Amino acid sequence: MARVLYGPPRSAPHEASFRASCGRAYYGAYAHARDMLDAAGFGVPKDPTGHQIVVSYLKRSRDANVKVAGGLLETLRIERNQADYDVGKQVKKAFQQKQSQVAVARSHSIVSSVDAAAKQDKKLFIA
Repeated sequence: MARVLYGPPRSAPHEASFRASCGRAYYGAYAHARDMLDAAGFGVPKDPTGHQIVVSYLKRSRDANVKVAGGLLETLRIERNQADYDVGKQVKKAFQQKQSQVAVARSHSIVSSVDAAAKQDKKLFIA
């Protein structure tokens, strides 16, 4: 979905599509990491605190790529917040297609890193 939106679809407002793409990229990566952590026995709340908890778990991993994924997820959340909330007259610069493309690439990297680590250690090398 995120890749489709950064296209953007015909007749859709471009900036709105770019912003939505960023949000879908974040939530796709977040939900994937959260579900992997849940499957590994780490209790991740399904409330707003879960977002930071997922980042914290990933950053605690002994796997370098999972640690990086934690940082990328944290950055992606900031970008998602900007895409969702920095709108209207207060914004000096429109949300660009490149920003949504980078968000989708980050999301893919997070999912790939978590999946690769899970193949070697269900707990993602988190003690």
